[in-house]
Amino acid sequence: RNYLKNEILVRVGERELEAACTVTQQVVVCEEEEKFEMLLKFLDKCSRKDKGLVFVNRRTSCDPLCADIMQHYDYKYHDDNLMPDTLYGSMDQEAREQSLESFRQGEARLLICTDVAARGLDVVDVTFVINYDLPMNLEEYVHRSGRTGRAGKAGDVITYVCWKDRRNVRGFIEILERSNTVVPNELRRLADRGDRSNARRLANQSEHGGRDGDGEGRFNNRGYGNRGGQGNRGEGRSYGSDSRRNYGGEERSYGSDSGRTYGGGDTRGGSRCYG
Repeated sequence: RNYLKNEILVRVGERELEAACTVTQQVVVCEEEEKFEMLLKFLDKCSRKDKGLVFVNRRTSCDPLCADIMQHYDYKYHDDNLMPDTLYGSMDQEAREQSLESFRQGEARLLICTDVAARGLDVVDVTFVINYDLPMNLEEYVHRSGRTGRAGKAGDVITYVCWKDRRNVRGFIEILERSNTVVPNELRRLADRGDRSNARRLANQSEHGGRDGDGEGRFNNRGYGNRGGQGNRGEGRSYGSDSRRNYGGEERSYGSDSGRTYGGGDTRGGSRCYG
């Protein structure tokens, strides 16, 4: 857009993206290192009837997160918990089919996956979807959400949003508003910080010939801020309570409490619920 004149945008599909009306959307504004504990608290509240998908942005995150969950619950002795499995793009076809069949049959009731499972996966009894990582664009969020709430059944979609996601949350807020989901003030403040950060990056990009003043490559402002595209890719993975992340010295305060949940439905994680 910065280098084109009289450009034409060709869009395939619906312009106004929104989640299904059978889905209850919830937002958890938290720190990166808090996500794993929140996930465990949610899983602790699940029943034998529950079956869910946990989406991450990187395929290299699937196996470690699955292993951490199995280690926490020690599945040799606690078979009543949601047995996890993985599904991601670099798996061979046989391994993919085994994971999907195990999930369909209920042998594994928790699938740790990338967006390879966001489209074309037809399992009618999925009761929840957790966006462990905020997806990279609006369409992927809608497709992920569409794995639950199918065939007229209700489903829950829970999304963890962290400081590192600040540049990508503006469009996410639009989807929440279209479905009449409560948007927390913390999320709006985070979006405001992201807008200012994006503006600085674009200014630096113009001043430094396509590169940011901090030495980073050209910022891609598609994704959430402008619908479509891959946007700003997530940083590496962080699981468990021991991990800490350097946020470059910027202020990270976007509310008095972290880990609060907003939207409808039961949080199942002990966080305060609004809406």
